[in-house]
Amino acid sequence: VYLQQLQKLSESQQSKLHKIRQQIQDTNWARKREHTDAGNLLHQLKGEWLSAVSNSRAQLEHQDVRLSNLELLKDYGCNSWTVYLQQLQKLSESQQSKLHKIRQQIQDTNWARKREHTDAGNLLHQLKGEWLSAVSNSRAQLEHQDVRLSNLELLKDYGCNSWTVYLQQLQ
Repeated sequence: VYLQQLQKLSESQQSKLHKIRQQIQDTNWARKREHTDAGNLLHQLKGEWLSAVSNSRAQLEHQDVRLSNLELLKDYGCNSWTVYLQQLQKLSESQQSKLHKIRQQIQDTNWARKREHTDAGNLLHQLKGEWLSAVSNSRAQLEHQDVRLSNLELLKDYGCNSWTVYLQQLQ
């Protein structure tokens, strides 16, 4: 199928080339008929002829390059295209793998941060409880020490009898 398309393509290119050559020749002959001055006509014909020859050569070279490229494509095109597609597939797979690894690293980092925050929150809650306990114990101890000091002062001021009276009043 590929060879048939290549032959059709080259046949169509050859027919286009033939049509272009025919148009150039018709144009040149039409220009020749329009000019009546013999001296000027010869000079113009020579310039037009050289221009037409140069144009034809450029078109033929272009057609030759295109035919060479088509032959190279026929010989090597399918294999190189297959290799190119395989390379693209491998590149795509490696990029997908890298993307998966990066997403996994991001997820692991987020989980680690969440654990750290949760642990820090639990530690803060525990430390707050310990601080409140220590403050309340300190307050109770201070109040107890204050009562003892007051009692010692009373004992010192009033003696033993007053102390017993004071304790009886408390009960």
